Amino acid sequence: MVAKVAATGFGPQAAGSLVHSRKSLALGPIDCLSHLSRNPNTMKDFKKLDMWKHAMDLVDLVYDLYDGLPWQDVMEYKGQSQRAAISIPSNIAEGSSRRSEKDKHRFMEIALGPAFELETQTLSAMRMKWCRMEQAERIIVAVDRQQKMIMGFMDKLNLS
Repeated sequence: MVAKVAATGFGPQAAGSLVHSRKSLALGPIDCLSHLSRNPNTMKDFKKLDMWKHAMDLVDLVYDLYDGLPWQDVMEYKGQSQRAAISIPSNIAEGSSRRSEKDKHRFMEIALGPAFELETQTLSAMRMKWCRMEQAERIIVAVDRQQKMIMGFMDKLNLS
């Protein structure tokens, strides 16, 4: 499957430093604006945003967390956590399509909501001992980083 994906131009070579794997989440320095020029309004290709790439990796971590757990025990948490996780990159993508900085800011604000939801759901799953601590802690660290990336982007927008 990896060879097939690489041949289509969507593999690791096409993504630059991002190696898409459900098991990999690069937790390097926060650089959510590395692909933007000095003006955040120039971003049209959301797939180049580090904060979007990181959010997609976060989705993979959340799906991995619930793999193998008894379905009946975690059904509600799983669905809610997965919806919250995919909502983050979806709102980043939608916000990047907006022309005004005010609209971009609003969608980043919306993306923060499910990030905090996901953090709460993961902390709760940890308390219920439904997951391995190291998996949950990895999500907590990734969510914290995601929140900082989104807030950093919001700070760069000129709302004056």
